[in-house]
Amino acid sequence: MNQLGTDLVLVCSLVHPAAMGGIDRMAQDFYDVGDLAARHGVRVGFEALAWGRHVNDHRDAWEVVRRADHAHVGLILDSFHTLGRKIDPDTIRRIPGDKIFFVQLADAPAIEMDLLYWSRHFRNIPSEGDLDVTGFMRAVTATGYAGPISLEIFNDQFRAGVPRLVATDGRRSLISLMDSVRRTDPSLTVDLPPFPASAAVQRSSFWNLPLRLPRPRRLNPC
Repeated sequence: MNQLGTDLVLVCSLVHPAAMGGIDRMAQDFYDVGDLAARHGVRVGFEALAWGRHVNDHRDAWEVVRRADHAHVGLILDSFHTLGRKIDPDTIRRIPGDKIFFVQLADAPAIEMDLLYWSRHFRNIPSEGDLDVTGFMRAVTATGYAGPISLEIFNDQFRAGVPRLVATDGRRSLISLMDSVRRTDPSLTVDLPPFPASAAVQRSSFWNLPLRLPRPRRLNPC
């Protein structure tokens, strides 16, 4: 990590059948990893995968981090893993903002299917799905979290798209999302310049115009 110039590594909850559970066991492991990280000036974040074998809920991941009680160990949050399992995002509000190390965002259509397959193929940018990503970010913002916000999108169409256009849409979605957070809960501080609310979309009279096709041209048989 020092050679790569990064200071944060993300550790996901295990999915292997042989993985051992136990909150205290994991907390001790993370404490030991935190000591190792401290010697190198880096941090370790723990993320609960929605399909994790023993930890699949951010509340359990937070309990591991809380018990580890190490300055170099924190929590990673992902809106899909919380909202995809229908976990109340307001439970995030009880977590200290400085113990949240990183936040990942994704929306998704409401489809009943295997969580892993749903996650790997049907994620999309905020406001293009059915998950309450705005409610998730209201809860995160209420903790005082001031770190980066990332998009983690797994989607077959995005993979086939033009990266520049996908990135532009992603950035726009984050600005729109945080504006929605600010408008739905004015008590929260959001680092965005003020701008007008979104305009209502109305049907254009253009679509009511008769369709005029060009007259066919005659071809000279010669």
